[in-house]
Formats: sequence, structure tokens, C-alpha cells
Amino acid sequence: GLTFLFMITAAVASAHLEKIDQTLKKVVPQNTLLQEKIFPKLLNLLESFSLFRQPSRFLFGFGALMISWFFAMAEMHMLQQALIPRASWWWTAFAISASAFVMALPSAPAGIGVYEAATVSAYSLLGVDAGAALTIASAFGRSPAQAPVTIATSAECTW
Repeated sequence: GLTFLFMITAAVASAHLEKIDQTLKKVVPQNTLLQEKIFPKLLNLLESFSLFRQPSRFLFGFGALMISWFFAMAEMHMLQQALIPRASWWWTAFAISASAFVMALPSAPAGIGVYEAATVSAYSLLGVDAGAALTIASAFGRSPAQAPVTIATSAECTW
């Protein structure tokens, strides 16, 4: 839901880049770090979402993202069922969502161990043994955080 909302918001904002640029220039004084470094990068990022103003490209990108998340969830669910037979189906979604959220936060250099710690923590909230949770995190690696982005990006680039 949040991904869909973000994509729509960014696509709408990309249609109004000049207004956003003018507003930012009025609000923030000239010759500041924000005005010289950050705002141009922000506007460039928003401009990249202009592709999603075309409904077919938006649906294709969103569809590729959903398919990749489905496969990531299916893969982790199979591993989860092998290691934690009593696990409910929604535990997979919870663990992947929690670990993906933590991976998006600024973390240690190169994010080493952050995904694994997030996954173990998410499963521990569900009462899962830390050894089984660490096995899932180590075996599954970073694919739930990277596969959706990689698949959706490569699908959009080959469109």
C-alpha cells in the first residue's frame, strides 16, 4: 500500500517540477547547502518518476514489483515452514516487511548484519527460537530487500 502511494505521489510531483522548484527557491535562502546541493538532487529524483505518469509504464513497474515480492515471500515461506513448522503464513510477510524497513534506515557501513539482526528480531517477536531465525536470515540473505528493486528496475529499463 505504501509503495503504491509513494509511486503515485512521486509521479504527480514529477508533473509539477517547475512549481516545486520555484517554491523551494522562495522558501530557502540562496547560496545554502539545501539550495545548491540537495534540492537539485531531489528534483532530479522526482523527474525520474515522470515515466510513471504513463499508465502502462506505471502498471508495468508496479506489477513487476509485486511479482518480485511474491517470489521473495514464497521463497522465504518455504524456508520458514521447513525450520518453523508451527509458523503461520503471515509470519513471512511480517519478517520481510520488518527487515526491509530496517534495511531502509541508515545503518552500519555497508549494512553488514543489519538485515540479519532485523529478521531475527522480527521472528523473536513472534516467539521463534533465535537459532532458527538466524538460519532463515542467513540462508535467505538480502534477497527480500534487493530482489524487488532489482527486478522492477531491470524490467523498467528493458521496457
